[in-house]
Amino acid sequence: MIGLFAYYAGWIANYLTKIGPLIKATITLDNDSREAIDLIKQNLANAALRPINESMPFTVETDASDFVIAATLNQEGRPVAFLSRTLSPSEQRHSTVEKDAYAVVEALRKWRHLLTERHFTLVTDQKSVSFMFDNRHTSKIKNDKIACWQLELMTFSYTVIHRPGVENVGPDALTRVHCGYMGKHQLRDLHISLCHPGVTRMSQFVRVKNLPFSMSEIRTITSQCEECQQIKPQFICSDEEKLIKATQPFERLSLDFKGPLPSVTKNRSWLNTKGVSTSRTTSYNSRGNGQCEKYNGVIWKAIECALKSRRLPLGHWENVLLDALHSIRSLLCTSTNCTPHERMFHHSRRSTNGTSIPSWLKPGPIYVKRHVRNKDEPLVDEAELLETNPAYAHVRLNDGRETTVSVRDISPRNSTSRAEFSNRGPSEDCSGGQLSKEDATVRDVTIATSTEEGNNEGSQPNIDREISPLRRSTRVRKAVDRYGAVSYY
Repeated sequence: MIGLFAYYAGWIANYLTKIGPLIKATITLDNDSREAIDLIKQNLANAALRPINESMPFTVETDASDFVIAATLNQEGRPVAFLSRTLSPSEQRHSTVEKDAYAVVEALRKWRHLLTERHFTLVTDQKSVSFMFDNRHTSKIKNDKIACWQLELMTFSYTVIHRPGVENVGPDALTRVHCGYMGKHQLRDLHISLCHPGVTRMSQFVRVKNLPFSMSEIRTITSQCEECQQIKPQFICSDEEKLIKATQPFERLSLDFKGPLPSVTKNRSWLNTKGVSTSRTTSYNSRGNGQCEKYNGVIWKAIECALKSRRLPLGHWENVLLDALHSIRSLLCTSTNCTPHERMFHHSRRSTNGTSIPSWLKPGPIYVKRHVRNKDEPLVDEAELLETNPAYAHVRLNDGRETTVSVRDISPRNSTSRAEFSNRGPSEDCSGGQLSKEDATVRDVTIATSTEEGNNEGSQPNIDREISPLRRSTRVRKAVDRYGAVSYY
């Protein structure tokens, strides 16, 4: 939001004075910060309500994200109108190029009454969209949806300009504000689905799943959770006492019962007959079985928070018990620095909450899909992955340019060692399929040749290139015997 205010700072009187309380604000906004936001919004609204200069051209700036499209209508740098809305579930499945193109179409539809029969400037941060919507280019577009939109935009007179995302501040700030609002609700839903964990356990889950939430957002959601404030007590530091630690799973079990329940047999000797030594604690003395008592309290607090967030009475505790146990077993235990599931089974537990990034998606060499190419050009480009999130990746191409691409358009580029090829059988290809005897021979000869070349040049063989040569047809074309007939042998 501060970026949007700074973009239109020239139209906000005494901007530095008004933005001061907002810059000094911490995680939660105080009354001064809220008043500053309302005052700056009012100044922007007043600037947009001024009369339009008929002699000055308009500028339409657009941007799109995974969930939001946004646009601004400016005149000489002055805001005239704003547009932002959430994409529907079907629209969210569109490609990145289609979303940016749709942002342009929606903006021109919204402000058609102002842009018709006027020449204006159209600004987008998607280079492909600027090329396809440029009226000077007459190349055929294979995407039917974008082709229909291009046909619709032919009724307007405009000059399209490509502007990098870091410079497209106005609409980018609108998408970020909208996405931040949605992200806050998504983080809140995740906090509820995990049965209201604390800051440490919540942040560990977000970090393991590579979710796009910051530590400050986690603290804000946790501290503002109404259910947690009502049910969870304040932490009290007790005296340090030594506990009997187990050296392996199920070496020592601590049990606590819900009761008392009526008993007929009154058998207390069954465990002794099974070789299990037992000890008792005095009644009404929670310290005697402190770990078990504490864990029962943790489970019951998770059940109460889950019931309250779902607005269920206490009698429905069995409906949320499995979710509470799943959350506790899947989240970090600060005393052991791992989850109870990892402590028991030595691997992390699968969870239906959150989305994770594939393990291969880490900084290093990758392939990037080439969308615009000739038939003789390769399908992919070599690049280096710098950083990523579940949706987008920031990459550096071989020519030094850095850009942002969709995660769906990249693939790993790992060098395969010769040991992997030597371990495969003579009739097994790289993907585990079966090769013919002739193909296996050709593959072995190719690998041997590339190995010798690598040894002669003092470098490793280039395993990334094609291992087997292209196989061409062995058919020979004969002369035409008669009109319309061609024979092969």
